[in-house]
Amino acid sequence: TFTGNVGDSYTAVKKDVSGYVFKKGTGNETGTLGETAQTVTSVYAQIGKAVTVNYVNADGKQLADSEEFTGNVGEAYHAVQKDFDGYHFKRVEGNPDGLLTDQRQTVTYHYAKPAADVTVKYIYTKG
Repeated sequence: TFTGNVGDSYTAVKKDVSGYVFKKGTGNETGTLGETAQTVTSVYAQIGKAVTVNYVNADGKQLADSEEFTGNVGEAYHAVQKDFDGYHFKRVEGNPDGLLTDQRQTVTYHYAKPAADVTVKYIYTKG
């Protein structure tokens, strides 16, 4: 709150708030005090924790570099299943579609090598 006399100048300074990022402001950040009350509002968004996306084979070996989604709490992310030569998709662990939160999240796509076919032959002989 700024107090003073009509005509005195004021400057509303944006604050640095740990874990938050300034999004927008309303009202005049600088001006002069008048006979009518004024409001200056600064809107901040909470910075979300990253969502890490991994692509691994049955041995836990990375098939591609991890990807990371970052942004503010409440913003959407969408992790994409990929195709890898010589592997087929088995399962996904974690939520591939969701919202960033104040907690780290991990999405892991698991892949496996397809097994070779087994051919069974039946041979009949006389005798």
